[in-house]
Amino acid sequence: MSFDPIPGLTPQQKAKVAELEQKFNRDEILTRLKTDLQTAVEVELSTLPIYLYTYYSINRQPGTGVDSLDLFANKAGGTIMSVAVEEMLHMSLAANVLFALGEQPKMYGKSPDFQSIPGGGTNLPHHNPLGPDGKPMDINLAGLNYDTLWGFLEIEYPKAPGSTLADNDWTTIGELYSFIRCLIATKYITDADFKVGSVKKQISDDYYAQNCIDTIYPDGSFKPAAVPPASGSAAKSAQFPNSGDSHGGYAHSPNNDKELNKVHNRKSAVQAIETICDQGEGYVNPLTHQSEATDDPAKTELSHYYKFLSLQAALTPYGTAAEKLPNVPKPPGKAPMQVTPEGLAQICFKYPTNPTTAAYPAQFHDLSNLCNGVYQYLFLMTEATFTVSGATQVELFNVGVHKAMIWVLDKLIQGMHTFTTTTTTQCATNPKVACALAPTFENLDITSNGITAKENVLSYCASIKAKAAAESDNQKAQANSYSKQWAMLQANNIAELIRELPNVEMLDNGQGQIVPVEVKHACMGLNECKGQGREIDGVSNNCAGQGLCYTSNNHTCHTLNNCKNQGGCGLYGTSEEQKMPGDNACKGHGSCATPINAERFATAQGVQRASVWQLARETFERRMTTQNKAFGDAPSEAYQTVGELSVAVGPSYEWIKENGCVTACGSSGMSGAGSCGG
Repeated sequence: MSFDPIPGLTPQQKAKVAELEQKFNRDEILTRLKTDLQTAVEVELSTLPIYLYTYYSINRQPGTGVDSLDLFANKAGGTIMSVAVEEMLHMSLAANVLFALGEQPKMYGKSPDFQSIPGGGTNLPHHNPLGPDGKPMDINLAGLNYDTLWGFLEIEYPKAPGSTLADNDWTTIGELYSFIRCLIATKYITDADFKVGSVKKQISDDYYAQNCIDTIYPDGSFKPAAVPPASGSAAKSAQFPNSGDSHGGYAHSPNNDKELNKVHNRKSAVQAIETICDQGEGYVNPLTHQSEATDDPAKTELSHYYKFLSLQAALTPYGTAAEKLPNVPKPPGKAPMQVTPEGLAQICFKYPTNPTTAAYPAQFHDLSNLCNGVYQYLFLMTEATFTVSGATQVELFNVGVHKAMIWVLDKLIQGMHTFTTTTTTQCATNPKVACALAPTFENLDITSNGITAKENVLSYCASIKAKAAAESDNQKAQANSYSKQWAMLQANNIAELIRELPNVEMLDNGQGQIVPVEVKHACMGLNECKGQGREIDGVSNNCAGQGLCYTSNNHTCHTLNNCKNQGGCGLYGTSEEQKMPGDNACKGHGSCATPINAERFATAQGVQRASVWQLARETFERRMTTQNKAFGDAPSEAYQTVGELSVAVGPSYEWIKENGCVTACGSSGMSGAGSCGG
């Protein structure tokens, strides 16, 4: 595997180290390092709502085919989500470095000068008031368009050689992290300083996967009904914007081959810093000291800066606008076919710019605050991961953070699209046209009122329910009524999913233990016992491995299974989970939907493009062989013609649909069954 070596200090950095050692003592350097790392955590968190807001403004399935606008919508959505996923990685890396120094990272209830969003035309924490182009930095929450991407580019702008290294009034994120690296390199900081916080409680690579169903997008050959490995299948046409070798450090070195590495000494701390810088601004060529378009020498993944620049090159008026771009890396030329504002209007929801809950009509305040409350609860759960370890931490990520992001926040925002507002100060281009109700990502206090944070979040559900019950028949018929809002929440099971999230005020290491439960199975051909398959047309199976369909309660995605061995697909979940579909140890730890349709494929490093059903069958056969249990061939319904051969690939989407139900994950439409549904 290729690797991204950690470069030595540049002459400029060496000079800064000498300056720091001369001006400050050990206590001052250590305090400043901790302060700057907390700033780094806040900077990474600041980017998330900016990117997520634009991501959710895109309708990734605007049409029924894969025409040029559909393909661009999917590419834009997948590209932006691929960056958001790595920003979560960067926040985790900065937090791990800070925690190793003995400081609890703060993500909720942050410093007074920091908001969880920089929206409203503001700036990044401690950034120079001017952007890298010399103009006032002005970042907005806005839908996808040319100007929005220019704001993205300002965030990810490459550090120029010789630019000032600073931890305040910095112009590029690279300048901040370069300063942090200089602090680490001083004689006052030792390996022992990074052993104060327990390694066991740091965020682990086990919870991270480079890609998921929402980061990938199809090329022009995509045929939704084709199965792996056929040409045109989702597995073959999928484009993976994030790469598994995308990290600082030598890939073949022990304990140094992870993107989300734990920190235990100066070297591992620097590795985390280099991963953040290279993925964002681009790999710095050691000969030219210039940032390149890719994030490492292997050139398998574009930097965040170049990903956004490539998207912008596909929009008008790229190539004619006056923004000042660096010559290195060389900007791409205009895309052969550029998307116009009229084209964007066909693939994007009409989102307001810089919305606030207070500016929305009163009937939307509870719904907007519910969305903000869920977002804030994500911060509390992430903070809590540093207070526990072992099975409790695993539970907190799987049944907490992952479930809240995929199945509460995502479904809530998608449901908000169905409501409209004509608030005149918020609609981006024509205030007379109704905008879709969009998330505001505002800070919201959910830790007061004498109740738990989760109860505070649920109170907004209860308020909407109570107001819906009090509405008259005339009010209930209105498009934006509380009754319509409550129906949306019920349809997406929002309140129940929030109740299932861990209670952060009551975590301890005795919770979350993985306890074996009744063995069910996820799909056709994965049953361990005679008669264990669901009956189809009155027929059941007479042998292990020959059941026609799943016996688990069908569920739509990662973390939603309620039993052992119910994890289906590979569209979400960590690399380890995706390698063993149908073999999860416990409730809430399954990697995706059941039953498993034949079109489905894995997205994680090491199993990318592999048929999920075939992975599940191989895992099943290995488990049965290890236990000395007999099993038969897969049912005939699992076989399809792939090329010239009859291959067991699992039941097709159409077969499952005709014989019960079908489930799907994600927004890209590449699961073989459309987007999320049941």
